[in-house]
Order: sequence, then C-alpha cells, then structure tokens
Amino acid sequence: MQAYFKRHSVDKDAEGFTRGDDGFPSPGRVAWDAWGGDEGERWVGTIDL
Repeated sequence: MQAYFKRHSVDKDAEGFTRGDDGFPSPGRVAWDAWGGDEGERWVGTIDL
C-alpha cells in the first residue's frame, strides 16, 4: 500500500481528480479511492515496515 501511494500521489494533480474538474472522476481518482483515498494514505503513513 505504501508503494501504491508513493507511486500515484502525482495522480492528485491530474485533470479529473478533483470534484468539479472535467472528467471527474478520473480513472486515477477511482483507483485512489479504491485504495482508501486520503485516509488510506494517512493511515499507511503511520506504519513502520
């Protein structure tokens, strides 16, 4: 999960990621939400591996 969020944090800057953008929800946004979204990113950041 940590690797996913590191790899895909750039998706947040893509068109369609934010509500109100053209193309919302983008495939990147759908995947981001499926992985737990911002809450998932925060949670996985608290885990030491």
